[in-house]
Amino acid sequence: MGFRSGIIYVKKIPFAEGCRVLCYSEGRELKERAINMLSEKRFLEALSRLQRSVAKGSILHPEKVAQRLGRLKERHSAARLYEITLEVTGKPVYHQIAQRTKAHLFISVLAYRLLISIEHALHSHGDHRRWSTLREQLATHQRNTVIFTDAENKIHHLRVSGTPEKEHREIYRLLGVKDPLKRRHHLVGSRL
Repeated sequence: MGFRSGIIYVKKIPFAEGCRVLCYSEGRELKERAINMLSEKRFLEALSRLQRSVAKGSILHPEKVAQRLGRLKERHSAARLYEITLEVTGKPVYHQIAQRTKAHLFISVLAYRLLISIEHALHSHGDHRRWSTLREQLATHQRNTVIFTDAENKIHHLRVSGTPEKEHREIYRLLGVKDPLKRRHHLVGSRL
């Protein structure tokens, strides 16, 4: 096993409470670049496999494709380098029961109407961001459920939200949304 030497640059930066040493290594940079290239190659291969599965008809439903795409993005850090869009063609959506088809169409129309209302409200205030941009910006304002048991063995679910950033607050203000994600506390039962 060989060791490949390279140039290493070191710089000492003094601070009031001590100092920091910054190091730069050409060898380390080359190694990290190779790791990043391999990561990107693996992501593109996985994405190609997904595309082939869709083309063969192995995956029919757009929701399933979106789920697999989401998993790919979670697994591969190189996904952040790409903007990936899922285009649904005019092929029919298959449901086994007519009632499910009606429900699917109702939800789709409702979601579309909501999207149009949001964009219209923002446009009326001179904000012309697209829905995809809004979704990406608001995705960083998260909500979590904390589950705990108290001293009396009662199970509590507490829904809490992160503090909205300036960007989030501006979008909420333009939409006239007061407190979009209030804290909610539910007593769901008792532990036996």
